[in-house]
Amino acid sequence: MKEKIAKDILSLERNLRNNLFGIDSTISQIVEKIKPWYIANESLKRPQIINLWGLSGCGKTTLVRLLAKYLKMP
Repeated sequence: MKEKIAKDILSLERNLRNNLFGIDSTISQIVEKIKPWYIANESLKRPQIINLWGLSGCGKTTLVRLLAKYLKMP
């Protein structure tokens, strides 16, 4: 099970990096922040909140849309 989760996380990061350019460090930070939620979201008692900020056009919305699509969220 751990191997599948690790593969999923690596695949997510690779997918985001292939679709978005110039924000690799941001992608890495976000993937690290969602890892606990992805691994054990049922046992978490508090929501995971990630704030994104930056200039318009830097890819915030695109990043979130790709992330939601990959995780099969509405």
